[in-house]
Amino acid sequence: MAERVGAYHRGALSDRVRRRFETHVDGCADCPVLVAEVGDDADILVRARLRAVLWPAVLGAAALPGAGAGIAAGAPPARGVRRLGRGRRASAAAAAAALVLAVGGVAALAALTGRSGDPAPVAAEPADPAAGATTADPPASPVERAEPDLPPAVEDAADDPEHVPADVPRRPSAPPGPVDAAAPLVLVDDPVVVEPGAPADPGPPVDPGDDGDDDGDPVVAPPVVTDVLAEPHHLPALSGTATPGAEVRVRFADGALAGWVTADESGAWRVAVVADVVAGDPVGLAVTQTVDGVTSAVAGPFGPFTPEVPVVLFPLEGSTPTLVALDGDGRADDLEVRFQGEPGLLVQAAVDGVSTGRTHELGTAPLVRVVHDLAPGPHTFAVRYADPARGLVGAWAVVAFTVG
Repeated sequence: MAERVGAYHRGALSDRVRRRFETHVDGCADCPVLVAEVGDDADILVRARLRAVLWPAVLGAAALPGAGAGIAAGAPPARGVRRLGRGRRASAAAAAAALVLAVGGVAALAALTGRSGDPAPVAAEPADPAAGATTADPPASPVERAEPDLPPAVEDAADDPEHVPADVPRRPSAPPGPVDAAAPLVLVDDPVVVEPGAPADPGPPVDPGDDGDDDGDPVVAPPVVTDVLAEPHHLPALSGTATPGAEVRVRFADGALAGWVTADESGAWRVAVVADVVAGDPVGLAVTQTVDGVTSAVAGPFGPFTPEVPVVLFPLEGSTPTLVALDGDGRADDLEVRFQGEPGLLVQAAVDGVSTGRTHELGTAPLVRVVHDLAPGPHTFAVRYADPARGLVGAWAVVAFTVG
């Protein structure tokens, strides 16, 4: 097999011979090391990693002349070696590796037996782990001298298809014969070659001024607030400019909607806060506009605003007033309420949170109004300033009472 190592690495073997060669290397304890040393083949190095003991398996005591008495029953038969007939076709690298093996084998054999000479046949792996070793096949012809220009080499009998056993195990089922303690163990540490990968494509250069969001949603600028009307008795009204047709929304600080409008063709807009606000709650506002479903950032905040409120004189907060019959139906379910505020201003009233739909002008004296048909239980009465002509309202002054 040694003379085919060079041809194997050059890819000069036919498919049939290459398959036979690789099958032999997979089952041989010696050849993978030679093939790995000659070709630095990473795949063979991996297969030979667990069979990397070089000489102890080759120079075991069972292979020495005259050591048959020390071999226990069942020891493997010796494997014959044949002259390298095709040595002239081996590569120079294979010949050099074979020379190293041959010289090392002779030196080790001389150290064990105390004499020099031609190497004896080498002990082989067991052909059948289950079979007994009571008989041994006759050894092959002794090693002959190769031509002067090539060193001797060992060729496994498995290279010949007629001598390949039916079932050859990859590893011997029993350990080889005893090894002299003086024989050194040579372990082959396979080098691992890592091929550097191709560098990653950094991609096209990026302009530092480009935010990379050309395909994202368009950015809508906040609306412009040009005027904030904040009178003492009313909630504020905001006006300004925006994108024509945009929906302009005014929100409280907590995000609740305070009012909205669509900007006209010139972009002008005005929003008066008409939402229900209870007296004493500071009012803060922020404004956004929405164009084609895209909402702008916030303009603001504006405020806080704390408008003044009218005063409810009767009923008192938390009281239980006495009801009277004032609407002519004969039932005492009517209540007189009294309130006052800034003279000349208009107010709106609400019972249980529902506006009466009327406005009342305040004078210098308190106003008296009647709430009809109150059912027993808790109720509320509220008033606030209002300016319907300008669309302004104030905050509610609210009292809670109970009808017994």
